[in-house]
Amino acid sequence: MIVRFLLAAFLLASTSAWAQVRTVWMETTYGPMQLELDQAAAPITVANFLSYVEDGFFDGLIFQRVIEDFIIQSGAYDERLAFREPTYPPIASETDNGLLNVPGSIAMALSGNPPNRASATSQFYINTGVNDFLDADFTVFGEVVGGLGVLDRIQSARTGTLTVFPIQFSDFPAVPARIVWVFEADGFPLVPRHTGSWFDPANPGRGLNVEVANPGQADADATLVIYLYDFFGGEQFWLAGNVNFDFGPSEVTVPMFILDGPQFGDDFDPDDRNIEEWGTITFRVTGCSTAVMTYDSPEFGSGERPLTRLTRPNDLDSCDDF
Repeated sequence: MIVRFLLAAFLLASTSAWAQVRTVWMETTYGPMQLELDQAAAPITVANFLSYVEDGFFDGLIFQRVIEDFIIQSGAYDERLAFREPTYPPIASETDNGLLNVPGSIAMALSGNPPNRASATSQFYINTGVNDFLDADFTVFGEVVGGLGVLDRIQSARTGTLTVFPIQFSDFPAVPARIVWVFEADGFPLVPRHTGSWFDPANPGRGLNVEVANPGQADADATLVIYLYDFFGGEQFWLAGNVNFDFGPSEVTVPMFILDGPQFGDDFDPDDRNIEEWGTITFRVTGCSTAVMTYDSPEFGSGERPLTRLTRPNDLDSCDDF
């Protein structure tokens, strides 16, 4: 299996078709974090981490070790403190790659005291302090580039000692952050946190409501629901549509339908609506509070509109937390 990782690392490092930075989205119960993995500096380690990501190994695990201004650690235990056995053998060390244990960087955990540099498997940690004394033994392979507020909330949690015979957990958080899912994604992926109202800043009174619904599993279909309001010929009209999709992409195309008649209030009657095909809307997320809506309709033509987020989820205070 180590040969497999070495071969994969060689191909990744020598083939220009592969990007040198791989982006991973980690959704946690404390909020999302976006990780950039440095494939050029640590090809073996990145290949190993992505294998666990693709297998869904990290989904449901907790950050079981939290030390403020030092590290947060995960990759071993679920919320019932059941140990999840690594599914790949230990990998070779890549410590001499120029990456350092600084706040926000992600590195592989090791076993042994002194640490065995060739023992890294599935456990990893994220630095929350300057830990240069770890540089000689622990391989750094990426960094947190989004969701630093989430990282700070996780590392600031109250901790203590928990004994679950025969294991004693030191620095165990009172309310552990659980990894909901992890997946590789280019750009800014479409996830449930984009649920809310979006509007076209150049055209007041025009916008759309977006809902990203899902069963809480990365390998299950999510649903994107769009409800759009606009004006045509001096009168307001409504569109609605939904489609299933897999987590990962930053854009999804939704077939839309015209809804005639009152949409709310006492006059709303679902049996008194005329529904007809309108065309499609592609919703593409470009940042925390920005998106682009591309539309294509046989009757109304095609075009593009920039969108700005109007509302955020209640636990999303700022763009630092996405």
